[in-house]
Amino acid sequence: MSKTIGATFLSLVLTAAAVVFALNSLSKPIATQAATVTVPPVAISESVRETAVIQSFTYNGRHSDWVRKLLTRVGSWRCPSNASDSGAPPSVKAEECTRDTYVAAAVLYAWAAECYARQEEDSKAGDAADQMYENLKNAKSLCSDAPSIGPARDCDTLQIFGCDEPL
Repeated sequence: MSKTIGATFLSLVLTAAAVVFALNSLSKPIATQAATVTVPPVAISESVRETAVIQSFTYNGRHSDWVRKLLTRVGSWRCPSNASDSGAPPSVKAEECTRDTYVAAAVLYAWAAECYARQEEDSKAGDAADQMYENLKNAKSLCSDAPSIGPARDCDTLQIFGCDEPL
């Protein structure tokens, strides 16, 4: 199938995701379903496993380390294979904190960067990675060491992007 049709479809999916994110961030947190990541017990070293994961990614531009980290942590995603395939964007539970909406958006942009790279749309992949990184910075800015009043709440996305992780 034509790369143009695939790129157009991916653009439509990303635009729809951006609209949903914008509307939900104005009214309420995004409600999606969490994906679990399970690594089967295998007798290989961690560095060999990490190398295998890195080799399965195509995007190698700006912030590629975070694209890989986020997509590896959420799992259960795939890029569109042709114009009639919408792919399977990652699903992130984001209900507890405002910060969660930024992490969820960052994950979707990471997915877009990887999928654009696989379609050889390097400029769009770089733009998506930049948007991902901006969302991670916004999420990081909402982290606080201050004690909270009332019951302690953990954000849903701390396993995907922790407050203590350096950018």
